[in-house]
Amino acid sequence: MDQIEAHVRHIWDLYEKGDVEGYLAGFAPDAVLVPLAAGGREIHGHEQLRAYMAEQREERVVVQAVAHRFEVDGDQVTVRGSIRVRTPRAMSERRTAWRFTVRDGLVVRAEALAA
Repeated sequence: MDQIEAHVRHIWDLYEKGDVEGYLAGFAPDAVLVPLAAGGREIHGHEQLRAYMAEQREERVVVQAVAHRFEVDGDQVTVRGSIRVRTPRAMSERRTAWRFTVRDGLVVRAEALAA
C-alpha cells in the first residue's frame, strides 16, 4: 500500500472512531477542508475545523461517512463511498467522493466531490 493511501486510511479510521485530535494531527495546521455537510464553505486550519465539528455536535448533526474504495493519483487520494447526514429534522444519504491532497506526510486539502 502506498504511504499516502495508508495515511488517508489512518486518518479516516480516526475520524470514524471520533478521535478529533488524532484526526487533526494528520492535517497540516493550515489545511483547507470543504466538507459536504458544510454546503461548500471552506474551513481553514485546525481551529476552524474544531469549531465546525463542535457546531455539528451542538446542532445534533451526525455525519457517517463510509469508504468503499481508495484511489491514489500522485499526491492525491480519492475516497469513493457514501455519506449519511442526520439532523433532528431529517436524514439524507448519498454516494459521494472525497479528495485528499497530501504533502510532506500531512493532508493540505480535503474536499467533498459530487459523485
